[in-house]
Amino acid sequence: MMTLEQTIHRQFAEVSKLGFPESLDKKRKQGIEKFLELGLPTKKDEEWKYLHLPSFVKHNFSEVTNSENLPLTTEEISQKIGEIQSQNKLIFKGETPDLENASLQEKGVVFIPISKALEDTQYQSIIEKYLGNIAQEDMSLSFANLATFTKGYFLYVPKNVVLQEPLEVVFAQKTASAVYSSVRNLVVLEESSSVSLQETHLSLNDSGNFTNAVTEVYLGQNAQVEILKLQNDSQSSMLVDSCFIGQQKDSIAKVFTFSFGGKVTRNNLHFYQNQTGCHSFLNGLSLLTDAQCVDHHTLVHHKAEDCQSHENYKGIFDGTSKGIFNGKVLVDSSAQRINAFQQNDNVLLSDSASINTKPQLEIFADDVKCSHGCTIGQMDEDALFYLQSRGLPKNEAKGLLMLAFCSQILEEIKVSSFKEKIHQILSEKLHASLDLEF
Repeated sequence: MMTLEQTIHRQFAEVSKLGFPESLDKKRKQGIEKFLELGLPTKKDEEWKYLHLPSFVKHNFSEVTNSENLPLTTEEISQKIGEIQSQNKLIFKGETPDLENASLQEKGVVFIPISKALEDTQYQSIIEKYLGNIAQEDMSLSFANLATFTKGYFLYVPKNVVLQEPLEVVFAQKTASAVYSSVRNLVVLEESSSVSLQETHLSLNDSGNFTNAVTEVYLGQNAQVEILKLQNDSQSSMLVDSCFIGQQKDSIAKVFTFSFGGKVTRNNLHFYQNQTGCHSFLNGLSLLTDAQCVDHHTLVHHKAEDCQSHENYKGIFDGTSKGIFNGKVLVDSSAQRINAFQQNDNVLLSDSASINTKPQLEIFADDVKCSHGCTIGQMDEDALFYLQSRGLPKNEAKGLLMLAFCSQILEEIKVSSFKEKIHQILSEKLHASLDLEF
């Protein structure tokens, strides 16, 4: 059994023997060198000030390749997250991918495990161009991911291809002992292409697994992407999910993050608006209880003029759960006529629950419209009393109020099947058997 640092070192040594292309081996070596230079994050790092790492830094991890993977069926996964309805889907059961993508091939769309893409020379130039280059921040765990990843997906959408049906990816894990695994995803959308992508992280055991996931997204001119993230791990699991999006002229990126499970969940979501006319939308909803912790760190970097960003995060915290929100909007001096909005609203259902929130604006341009704010409150007792006086049981009355609090986020979801899935999970967690339309 090993600590997290020891596990990362060991996995890098093992992955280096697998015979990947020389260009990737070079990037892996750079990744492990930067990880060793930076080390694991500590409380001394401003970006990790409120999230305590020692609980899993000191954890005893097994090698993911040597651990005893327990049998895992699609039915078990569906029981946890609902039916997987997409025609084009990639389901990782541990290290084993199940892929259905027949309808995409005739359009020239590539949607395959990244391990397969790395083995195929026809994708080598694309991967060399983008892998490790969109992630622009010095983040030690992202470098550790680059050094050790073995699974993930590669999505390439050619110019002018618009996919009407959403794609779905599920990372499910069920092991006999705690494992550390690195997931690497690369999404490349060429000019005027469009896709909606659902992504779920799921642990079905209480062994204390730690997943380190990194997704890089490149959007060409006028391209559009919508990413719907569902995080519903077991109560002992830990997830660090980092997503970096590079946008070119007139592109649109939307990311929804729903954090419901896991012991510790850290989300790093960074947008880089590199050319004019970009639009970025960030929506997040957290519902936690017991001793769960979620940490949302977001960055929208406005590098060019005439761009917009809209950010709206909401959190509901019960038990002794803890929420962290740190959102920054950065506007360069050359980025004039920017319209940026940022809001974080939270409800504490327990006296023992807590939230640390820090919305930030850093503006170096003078012709901008930027606003930010946050709220922290408790259940409206008058509204609760009113609903109970109309015959609703207390649990359903509380659930109705909390669903109303969430509705602003739910209304923005355009994929009906995903919206129904989120509504079902919320209803179960809030103990509210209510049939509401959003």
